[in-house]
Amino acid sequence: MGENKDRFRMYGLCPYNLSRIQVGIQFAHALQEYNNNMEHIKGPIMDDFNTWRLEDKTVILLNGGTSITMEEHIEKLLTAGIHLGVFREPDLNNMVTGIVFLVPEQVYKKEVFPDFTLGDDFMDWFNSVGGETNQYLITFLSQFRLA
Repeated sequence: MGENKDRFRMYGLCPYNLSRIQVGIQFAHALQEYNNNMEHIKGPIMDDFNTWRLEDKTVILLNGGTSITMEEHIEKLLTAGIHLGVFREPDLNNMVTGIVFLVPEQVYKKEVFPDFTLGDDFMDWFNSVGGETNQYLITFLSQFRLA
């Protein structure tokens, strides 16, 4: 196995009203759904996932809010073209209890890829963070706190 260079992190959203142990369990369920979905994926997404699962392995669990906002998060992330793993808990009337998605370092390594500020050249910044998808993730993730 290679050296951990922290190039990717798997982010997870879970509802606010779960206990910490439940957050971990629901995250694991959603992560397995992500893994199951990768069975039919080829190309850069699979390469990134393999880098994360074999080398990086870092996870970040976030408070995703209410059951309604969890559904909204799925819709927004899918619209942005983000590959997801989603788990719906059968014992909670199939409520979404976990959403996971892979995030590249350009989104969270602020010391290397600082946020856009007035005075910066937008296109230079936009290209440095990896384009539209990563710009979306930077904005999207700014609303959350750790679970």
